[in-house]
Amino acid sequence: MSNLIGTSTEGNVAIKANPTTGAVYVENLTSGGSSATILGAGEAHIGEVAGNIAVIAVEETRPADTTAYTIGDVVSNNATTTVLMQFANIFRVAGGTGYIVGIKISTDKKSITPRLRIHLFNASDPTVAADNAAFKEVYANSAKRLTYYDMPAMTTAVDTTNSDMSRTFDMTCRIPVKAAAGSRDLFVCKETLDAFTPASGQKVSVTLYLDNN
Repeated sequence: MSNLIGTSTEGNVAIKANPTTGAVYVENLTSGGSSATILGAGEAHIGEVAGNIAVIAVEETRPADTTAYTIGDVVSNNATTTVLMQFANIFRVAGGTGYIVGIKISTDKKSITPRLRIHLFNASDPTVAADNAAFKEVYANSAKRLTYYDMPAMTTAVDTTNSDMSRTFDMTCRIPVKAAAGSRDLFVCKETLDAFTPASGQKVSVTLYLDNN
């Protein structure tokens, strides 16, 4: 036996559910009771549901020098014009929203301990300083700037003899972000909150964990 959910205003179509299988179907009352299933029991979903976490890592290589950074300097890939780190298609849909729920930063130089500030943008072309220059903010970039987030100090594993990297994690954050219209990308610029001396051509990897709406 099926349970009636509703009928059309003309009374010629009924929507019913099978109490045993859970299937929902349409029954044509004017053509001998023929029916068509519109939703059966199972794990299939109609449309996108919550819980879509995107994890994207982007690596860049800093310039071939060992010039020490001072507090507030940009840490980037170019001593002339910084190219922001692009997290392509991290949003589920163009113009989408979500929450950054985790950030990981790794570098291939051990035993350095700087805290890094991660600046988040929804466009690739804000005005930012070059590597090893003081970070600056321009009011014209306000629509492109989302926010910034300060990471814990980088650390190296206890076995510093055999380790070759420093890293930092924060899996407790919940940072609301929104993509630009027509875009699914996020962009990152890094600023150091502590002085440190880099390696020539040092690699830095940033991983973002985005819980999409």
